[in-house]
Amino acid sequence: MSYDLEVRSDDEYSQTTNREEIARFLKDQFGVREIDPRCLILESPSDRQHIEIDLELVALNATPGTRGEEYARKRPGLIDSVSVAVPYSYLATSGDRALDICFAVAARLGWQVFDPQGGVYRSVSDRDAAKATQVTSSTAFGHLQGQLNIAAHRSFFGEVVWRFVTQTRYSVGVAVVSAGLVVGYAVVGDPRSAPGFVGMILCSATVALLGKPVVEALLDRQGGR
Repeated sequence: MSYDLEVRSDDEYSQTTNREEIARFLKDQFGVREIDPRCLILESPSDRQHIEIDLELVALNATPGTRGEEYARKRPGLIDSVSVAVPYSYLATSGDRALDICFAVAARLGWQVFDPQGGVYRSVSDRDAAKATQVTSSTAFGHLQGQLNIAAHRSFFGEVVWRFVTQTRYSVGVAVVSAGLVVGYAVVGDPRSAPGFVGMILCSATVALLGKPVVEALLDRQGGR
């Protein structure tokens, strides 16, 4: 996932420009390198810079079998969009540079900078608002990533416990205690503090006491099938 900006003339992509000219400008001004004729990248591991730039022909919908494809093939040097993408993991260190690139290209072409996150066009005087959008987007992504990591972590341990229970009848007690630990972790969240650790143990013991007969009954039912 990435934070995206786009330089274009207007909503209809009514103007085009020369691809090679813009690529040369970006290489000279910002030190980007070419991945392929329509894709450039700015990266510097030492200061965590990573920006991807696509030089595109959007308005003609140049997909196989369309008039746009034929037009793009006959005039491959034209573009009507400069798309800039910064992976969220690099946004804190590359966000300002991405804005610099967009505003420089827009000034050179007389085009505008469109911010899909806000659904608005940004100007140089509107830079602070654009940066605020970056912060909001980055925070939202970090929260989502954290929730996904927690869900994946808990799902993994739940699967491990269930497989252990269903594959052996001689370790039901251990398996239920393990399940109790998982539930305790899910309820308490962070067992590193003393109250959290005590709470997790109490939850684990409760689940172990209540869950053992239930699991044994399920195993008996499974074995009788």
